Amino acid sequence: MGIFILPCSRALATPLSLDDAIAMALKNHLDIKIADLESERAQAFIHDAKSLFDVTLSSTANWTHDQDKPASTLSGRKTQTGVFNIGLSKKIPLGTKLGVSIENTYKDSDSSVASKPTYWDPKFKISATQELLKNSFGTSDRKERRAADLFQEASLTHGRDLKENVISEISKLYWTFVAHNDIQEIQKQALDRAQKLYEANLKKIKLGTIEKTDLLASQASVLARKADLLSAQDAFHSIHEDLKRSLKVPLETSFEPKNELVFTPKKMDAELVITRALTQNKTYHTTLKELRANELKLKIAKNNFLPEFNLEGSIAFNGLAKEFESAWSDVSHMDFPTYYYGVTLSYPLGEHASQRTYLRQWVETEKAHLTLEKLKDDLRYTIRQEIRTLDSQAQKVGHLFEVQKLLYEKMKEEEKKFNQGRSSINFVIQFQEDHLQSSKELIFEKLSYQKALIDLKRRQGALIETL
Repeated sequence: MGIFILPCSRALATPLSLDDAIAMALKNHLDIKIADLESERAQAFIHDAKSLFDVTLSSTANWTHDQDKPASTLSGRKTQTGVFNIGLSKKIPLGTKLGVSIENTYKDSDSSVASKPTYWDPKFKISATQELLKNSFGTSDRKERRAADLFQEASLTHGRDLKENVISEISKLYWTFVAHNDIQEIQKQALDRAQKLYEANLKKIKLGTIEKTDLLASQASVLARKADLLSAQDAFHSIHEDLKRSLKVPLETSFEPKNELVFTPKKMDAELVITRALTQNKTYHTTLKELRANELKLKIAKNNFLPEFNLEGSIAFNGLAKEFESAWSDVSHMDFPTYYYGVTLSYPLGEHASQRTYLRQWVETEKAHLTLEKLKDDLRYTIRQEIRTLDSQAQKVGHLFEVQKLLYEKMKEEEKKFNQGRSSINFVIQFQEDHLQSSKELIFEKLSYQKALIDLKRRQGALIETL
């Protein structure tokens, strides 16, 4: 019965470090692509707010050919009117809407009493409208812009949160990959140890120094180690496939871990970690910025109950002549001004629309406020729990290091005694099993500690900086 060796499918495996895995994930992971879309979505908020202050170009052109039956024979049978207007308007941050326009009217009539049957009537006009109540001096517009900035920041922070979540998942998956590779190696060592014991017993049975039952026991131990190795290799293969799928690499790609699963216990102050989490946690700050944006939107909705009361004013210069050039010459000399001043008041007698908008915004604001408070409580509670768990796990790993060391010495001493004929095969096999199980337990506890540490860094919002 020779040493059992499984076929090696990783001869050409590429060494993979944690940094390499994270870099590949940030490049290929689908959640990263979603995070990038958050950046695009964030920009939409700014475009929406800036649209309030866009320059608007407006123009009209129409032609009327009037041959209605006239009320008087002096009115003429035909009147033709052409209108050609163009203008620009823009709202500025103070809520003032400025406008400039050029209006052209052409008229041709066959009336016998018209002093100018054919003429051009161009006009150059500058206007301004100032909002005083509902959007007093642009306060609502500026709040809209600030709310858009906050929504943009929240969206970008959410995108960074998605990226940090990918780093967390890939990091834990990578360390699981490392741990199962270590388990696989430990199982190979255990099989090799059982095989050597069996081969030694084959010689002893020929010399008559052991019983056949001892040989059968060592043979059974070899078979048990083979089964364990197959299970370990299958588990490693599954984790390997999960890692490749997460990194979006071809299935034929083969990796081997470059990092070792080290244990470096960290002592943490819960209050300090909580303070950092409230400063850096991406989910918390996304919700905080959304709350502040919703508070601004609520103020805008409340302001909408006020009536629209606007001051309006304009100055226009016109000209009038048969020839277009002469008419525009009048305009350019500004000899014929028209001044206009006025106020407009608009107030809905029913406030259903304003009430609807206000109530919806109030609900959104309250939900954001409650969500933020819940997140704050969850962060405080969970961080304290996780730090206690980390401290407990660190002590447990420290004890398991000592247990593994003692069991290894115990196993080696028992093997020496067996070779001297002072122990039984059952003790040797049992001590080998004890050492094997303690080694695997140590690896899985180190893995649990590493995962818990990643979760704490993730909750603290500093995973990217501390990895």
